[in-house]
Amino acid sequence: MSYFEEVGQNIQNVLNRKNLRKTDLASRLHTSRQMVQKIINGQKAINVKEIASIADVLSVSVDELLRPSSQQILSTAEVQFMGRPGEAQEFAFVEKIIREYMKLEDRLYESP
Repeated sequence: MSYFEEVGQNIQNVLNRKNLRKTDLASRLHTSRQMVQKIINGQKAINVKEIASIADVLSVSVDELLRPSSQQILSTAEVQFMGRPGEAQEFAFVEKIIREYMKLEDRLYESP
Protein backbone atom coordinates (compact mmCIF):
# COMPACT_ATOMS: atom_id res chain seq x y z
CA MET A 1 0.00 0.00 0.00
CA SER A 2 1.42 3.39 -0.98
CA TYR A 3 1.71 6.26 1.48
CA PHE A 4 -1.08 8.18 -0.30
CA GLU A 5 -3.32 5.10 -0.07
CA GLU A 6 -2.64 4.93 3.68
CA VAL A 7 -3.54 8.61 4.08
CA GLY A 8 -6.69 7.97 2.06
CA GLN A 9 -7.57 5.03 4.27
CA ASN A 10 -7.06 7.20 7.37
CA ILE A 11 -9.43 9.81 5.89
CA GLN A 12 -12.00 7.09 5.14
CA ASN A 13 -11.67 5.77 8.72
CA VAL A 14 -12.41 9.24 10.11
CA LEU A 15 -15.40 9.61 7.77
CA ASN A 16 -16.74 6.25 8.97
CA ARG A 17 -16.17 7.10 12.62
CA LYS A 18 -18.00 10.42 12.24
CA ASN A 19 -20.78 8.92 10.09
CA LEU A 20 -19.91 11.20 7.17
CA ARG A 21 -19.93 10.45 3.47
CA LYS A 22 -17.46 11.41 0.79
CA THR A 23 -20.04 13.85 -0.56
CA ASP A 24 -20.17 15.56 2.85
CA LEU A 25 -16.40 16.00 2.81
CA ALA A 26 -16.43 17.19 -0.80
CA SER A 27 -19.08 19.78 -0.01
CA ARG A 28 -17.17 21.10 2.99
CA LEU A 29 -13.96 21.30 0.96
CA HIS A 30 -15.74 22.94 -1.99
CA THR A 31 -14.58 20.23 -4.36
CA SER A 32 -16.12 17.29 -6.21
CA ARG A 33 -16.93 13.88 -4.80
CA GLN A 34 -14.74 12.42 -7.54
CA MET A 35 -11.73 14.40 -6.26
CA VAL A 36 -12.36 13.15 -2.71
CA GLN A 37 -12.65 9.62 -4.12
CA LYS A 38 -9.26 9.98 -5.82
CA ILE A 39 -7.70 11.22 -2.57
CA ILE A 40 -9.17 8.33 -0.58
CA ASN A 41 -8.04 5.80 -3.21
CA GLY A 42 -4.51 7.23 -3.16
CA GLN A 43 -4.78 8.27 -6.81
CA LYS A 44 -4.12 11.95 -6.07
CA ALA A 45 -1.03 13.18 -4.28
CA ILE A 46 -2.13 15.76 -1.74
CA ASN A 47 -0.02 18.62 -0.43
CA VAL A 48 0.34 20.04 3.06
CA LYS A 49 -2.29 22.71 2.53
CA GLU A 50 -4.84 20.14 1.34
CA ILE A 51 -4.21 17.76 4.21
CA ALA A 52 -4.51 20.65 6.68
CA SER A 53 -7.85 21.65 5.12
CA ILE A 54 -9.14 18.09 5.34
CA ALA A 55 -8.04 17.86 8.98
CA ASP A 56 -9.79 21.16 9.77
CA VAL A 57 -13.02 20.07 8.09
CA LEU A 58 -12.99 16.72 9.88
CA SER A 59 -11.94 18.25 13.23
CA VAL A 60 -8.97 15.92 13.61
CA SER A 61 -5.24 16.46 13.82
CA VAL A 62 -3.06 16.37 10.73
CA ASP A 63 -1.07 13.67 12.49
CA GLU A 64 -4.13 11.43 12.66
CA LEU A 65 -4.49 11.62 8.88
CA LEU A 66 -0.78 11.22 8.11
CA ARG A 67 0.16 8.52 10.61
CA PRO A 68 0.84 5.17 8.94
CA SER A 69 -1.64 2.58 10.14
CA SER A 70 1.22 0.29 11.17
CA GLN A 71 2.27 2.71 13.91
CA GLN A 72 0.80 2.20 17.34
CA ILE A 73 -1.36 5.06 18.56
CA LEU A 74 -0.20 6.18 21.97
CA SER A 75 -2.36 7.75 24.60
CA THR A 76 -1.55 11.31 25.63
CA ALA A 77 -0.11 10.00 28.89
CA GLU A 78 2.42 7.88 26.97
CA VAL A 79 3.66 10.64 24.69
CA GLN A 80 6.63 12.75 25.70
CA PHE A 81 6.62 16.45 24.91
CA MET A 82 9.84 18.35 25.53
CA GLY A 83 11.07 15.44 27.71
CA ARG A 84 8.01 15.17 29.92
CA PRO A 85 4.51 13.70 29.58
CA GLY A 86 2.55 15.77 27.11
CA GLU A 87 -0.84 17.31 27.65
CA ALA A 88 -3.49 17.93 25.02
CA GLN A 89 -3.11 21.72 25.40
CA GLU A 90 0.58 21.53 24.53
CA PHE A 91 -0.09 19.47 21.42
CA ALA A 92 -2.86 21.83 20.37
CA PHE A 93 -0.50 24.77 20.82
CA VAL A 94 2.17 23.18 18.63
CA GLU A 95 -0.41 22.31 15.98
CA LYS A 96 -1.69 25.90 16.06
CA ILE A 97 1.84 27.25 15.55
CA ILE A 98 2.36 24.92 12.59
CA ARG A 99 -0.91 26.10 11.00
CA GLU A 100 0.08 29.75 11.50
CA TYR A 101 3.45 29.06 9.91
CA MET A 102 1.70 27.47 6.91
CA LYS A 103 -0.52 30.54 6.52
CA LEU A 104 2.52 32.84 6.60
CA GLU A 105 4.27 30.65 4.07
CA ASP A 106 1.21 30.88 1.78
CA ARG A 107 1.26 34.67 2.03
CA LEU A 108 4.95 34.75 1.25
CA TYR A 109 4.42 32.93 -2.04
CA GLU A 110 1.24 34.75 -3.07
CA SER A 111 1.61 36.95 -6.10
CA PRO A 112 1.23 40.70 -5.41
